[in-house]
Amino acid sequence: MRELKIVATPIGNRGDITKRAIRTIREADAVICENVGKTRAFLESLSITGKKFFQYSADTPFYADRIFKKTARFEKCVFLSSAGTPLVSDPGFLIVKEAYIRGIKVYPVPGVSSLISLLSVCPVKINEFVFMGFAPKKRGKLARKLVDFLKLGLPVLMLASKRELPKIISVLEKVDLAGEIFAGREMTKKFEEYRKFDKLSKFKLWVESGLKGEFT
Repeated sequence: MRELKIVATPIGNRGDITKRAIRTIREADAVICENVGKTRAFLESLSITGKKFFQYSADTPFYADRIFKKTARFEKCVFLSSAGTPLVSDPGFLIVKEAYIRGIKVYPVPGVSSLISLLSVCPVKINEFVFMGFAPKKRGKLARKLVDFLKLGLPVLMLASKRELPKIISVLEKVDLAGEIFAGREMTKKFEEYRKFDKLSKFKLWVESGLKGEFT
């Protein structure tokens, strides 16, 4: 591998793929991705076929080393997450780190990011913020992080699935530091929704109304 391009893909609406991203993938000799099945189906919808795929679903030295051994004969490779911008709360940083060590040129091909997309429609002026990524699974760790970040007086952004929201709400109720809440659900998809809440109790009622999907 002589060149690696980190390509952002849509977070929901397939129409958000950029012309440059499509051209970059077409020109690549091989595709490294988080999930081969999902990525292959997405590329086929763009009439991109005949590519060699290599799955990289977790950051470990073993998997990273295996990827470089398998892609050694390819000149141009691309790295894709299942959705959004790679490496941001997704696997890939060891691939990029090792690429620099090996003298491989690395370039970004920008596109959709769920956190930047949410900020762009948030009715609050935000110049600084803290990004937590996906909410920690353990309640204690989540509580400690939220307390530390919220005490900074900065907006805190996180990603969460529907099943994680009750835990997040219960932690916010206990630490008693939540102010306004702005949430995006199913972003860029058919049932996307954005809501601002001035109280945690109102956010809780919204969550308990039977909503589905992914949240930012």
